[in-house]
Amino acid sequence: MTYVVENRKCTVEIRQSSLDSISNIVSVINDTAIFKSNPCIMSGAVSYLSVRTREKRLRLTLVNTIDLTSLGIIRILNTYLPAGEKIRASDQLVKRAEDCLESLRRSFRHSTNH
Repeated sequence: MTYVVENRKCTVEIRQSSLDSISNIVSVINDTAIFKSNPCIMSGAVSYLSVRTREKRLRLTLVNTIDLTSLGIIRILNTYLPAGEKIRASDQLVKRAEDCLESLRRSFRHSTNH
């Protein structure tokens, strides 16, 4: 796997079992490109995650957010990354993003009912 940290390209070897697990995660996704954002956060980070398997290519663009699919992939990748270069991801960040979207949906439904 190749990743970039502060404009520096780094490469690590990944076990076949981990590659198979990542392949299983992306195999159920119908799209080839996914863009997600969290409009409740005004400043933060954009993360790009590209996965290429024999059967599929998937590019995730995450703006101030994370979802369960990317979380599963990131958890696998983080086991290979040095402590200071791990990708920030957690169930709590997924929940925060989901709560934000639900709050926006409620506000929208409320505003359209008046």
